[in-house]
Amino acid sequence: MTPRDGCDRGSMTLNVVFFGVLLAFAFATVMVVESVLATQVRVSQAADLAALSAAAKVWSGEAVACAEAGRIAAAHRVSVSQCRTDGLDVQVEVAAPPDLPVAPIVPEARTLRVSAVARAGPPPLEGR
Repeated sequence: MTPRDGCDRGSMTLNVVFFGVLLAFAFATVMVVESVLATQVRVSQAADLAALSAAAKVWSGEAVACAEAGRIAAAHRVSVSQCRTDGLDVQVEVAAPPDLPVAPIVPEARTLRVSAVARAGPPPLEGR
């Protein structure tokens, strides 16, 4: 065995390990981004539905309307952060933690919240 024959020995193993780790990191990044985006869609839809259901109950008062918004939000696994009425308009803000696959590994991931705001009410009168 000459020095030239032995100088590259094992280098392919290091390349395979390096690219394997790189591929795993890229896959984990895509999973986290996909999870956050999916949660954002779910939270946004829940905010819309909660605001619409609260607007249907606004005639009964703010407490009843916001309780209805909370009921709808809970059915969609989100929580109401803020609910307020302005006349016949209802504005609801909801939030939920993303379902991150790295949450058990990264403690900071447990504190993330995805939020959305929606408003519902009658359409504005034309000419006013």
